Amino acid sequence: MTRHGSPSPNATENNSSPSTPNPVNHVTITDGHTVNEPAYSHGAGDAVLVAAGATLRDHIRRSRDLICRWGGEEFVILLTSTSPEDALAIMDRMRLEVGKLVVSYLAAAGGKTKTVDAITISVGIAIAPHAGTDLDTLYTDADEALYAAKEGGRNQVRMAPRRIHSSATSPPGGPTSQGQDDGPDDTSESVGVPASA
Repeated sequence: MTRHGSPSPNATENNSSPSTPNPVNHVTITDGHTVNEPAYSHGAGDAVLVAAGATLRDHIRRSRDLICRWGGEEFVILLTSTSPEDALAIMDRMRLEVGKLVVSYLAAAGGKTKTVDAITISVGIAIAPHAGTDLDTLYTDADEALYAAKEGGRNQVRMAPRRIHSSATSPPGGPTSQGQDDGPDDTSESVGVPASA
């Protein structure tokens, strides 16, 4: 599914009850050392996108989850009725599986078959209803968590900070108060190993 065929803005409401956690995951391929270098052709990038997308798709529950290509090297995945802890585990499992890929492609120069490996993904997660229920709001939060994952060294999964539904909120991007449970704590909750520079 492409971005133009993405879930409706209230997709999280359509798939479960309002109180059920529904993680929205913004995934980007962050293997900048290989595919984006001039030595690699567009064919290499396309092959990596196809292989990584297939791996992500193979690890969702097709009867209940949704995945769509969001443009460029990005995907959005909706995991319905999934706890924050399980979402971290599922997305980290995807990260590890993508990291095992060795992708073959036909080089533009010489027509020889070459391979790309060391492929990494970074993931940002936002949880509905803690961050809202419309896709745009959730995507914004997941995108901020994704940015933190990339800034933290790539090849990792980050959880967006929870939103407290009251006037007493912490500064944007900062940890929330202890004892108020509206979702995951802050963007410091992460799994994965930063990619080497």
